[in-house]
Amino acid sequence: MGFQIGAPIQSDNQFFGRKDDLQNLKKLIDEYYKGVINHVALIGLRRIGKSSLVKKIERVMQSKGLVVVYLDLEKVENNAAAFFTDLYETAVRQYVEAKGIADGRAFLEEAKLKLKQGKDTLISALKKTKLSITLAEIIDIGVQIENEPPNWRKCGKQLFALLERLSEEEKIVIMIDEFGLISKYTERIELLEYLRGLLSESKVPFILTGSHNIMRMVPEDRNFWSAVLLDYRLGFWKEEDVCEALQSRFKDEGYHGDFQAIAVEVFKRTNGHPLHVNILGMMLEELTDKKGANDNKEITPDLVQIAYEEYICGKKYERQGFGYYHDRLTREAKQVLRSIAINEPVDPAVLPRLLQMEKEVVQQCMQDLEYDFYLDREKDGCKMMDPLFRDWLRRKFGA
Repeated sequence: MGFQIGAPIQSDNQFFGRKDDLQNLKKLIDEYYKGVINHVALIGLRRIGKSSLVKKIERVMQSKGLVVVYLDLEKVENNAAAFFTDLYETAVRQYVEAKGIADGRAFLEEAKLKLKQGKDTLISALKKTKLSITLAEIIDIGVQIENEPPNWRKCGKQLFALLERLSEEEKIVIMIDEFGLISKYTERIELLEYLRGLLSESKVPFILTGSHNIMRMVPEDRNFWSAVLLDYRLGFWKEEDVCEALQSRFKDEGYHGDFQAIAVEVFKRTNGHPLHVNILGMMLEELTDKKGANDNKEITPDLVQIAYEEYICGKKYERQGFGYYHDRLTREAKQVLRSIAINEPVDPAVLPRLLQMEKEVVQQCMQDLEYDFYLDREKDGCKMMDPLFRDWLRRKFGA
């Protein structure tokens, strides 16, 4: 299997690095079996491997007998009622599938029909399939929210309590991906305060993931989640991870060479950012193939600089790499980020004058860029989280 961009790694033999991250997350699973509940914010810049790690951890948890409920908020409407509705539906579907039901979606639809005939009818059907009758209570609460969206305020707590009861029969872990999208909900503060209260008492562990800084979802209270969530941030690959990934993928495609030396050169230029490593890996294969006479497909370290120059100058894979990060931003945020890249390190106080923009606009852009892990604010100014992206901005937009 060759290099992948944008899609999470689904197989263990293509998952590289993250040994420390895996070990730390496995410890949290072990603590769950000892009765210790930890809620985790697993966060980091886009395309550094969060989804691949989440899928890996999901497989580990399932191998340990846990039922994993995975909800992706990118597929949920931006309101509180939809959040709780999708949470209950996802929990029911994935729970029954873990218990051997082939089609959780069909099961849920049939269960709703039975519920219309009366809760006792649904309970009787669940007993015949030897499934937990707690599912009847969960579906009943969920349907109440579906039918009357404002019910989420009184039913959400009941739903969490029922999930805890279900977890007493079969241990459950709930993973919510792109949790930071709640910042777009009209009931944002109300819902976050509500969820914070529920999580502080929950006996079911939650893993909240995303490319937003969940710990900074409430800018006016930077400690909003500190007493509830463990702040776990993903960094880039180590040099040994880069070597392992390149060697495995090059060998799969029939290439050979001094992979350790190549990895050192790639790491120097990418700082181990998985997206950039993958793109340079693809470019190295392409450059090697262009040699023509090199029938033995030998990749040499000197090609790394050539690939790097083509990439940083925007000649190849710009849309998949730097453009992916840049094009997501508003016009104002692009201007702020470019100025920071060119003048780094920079005192944020001077940016309105440099850019001839309103102070409030710059402050909002800075807040959004920090929230999305583009920026790291330090005492002596601010700098970009991705040095290679910074260098691309300097080349493309610098004087």
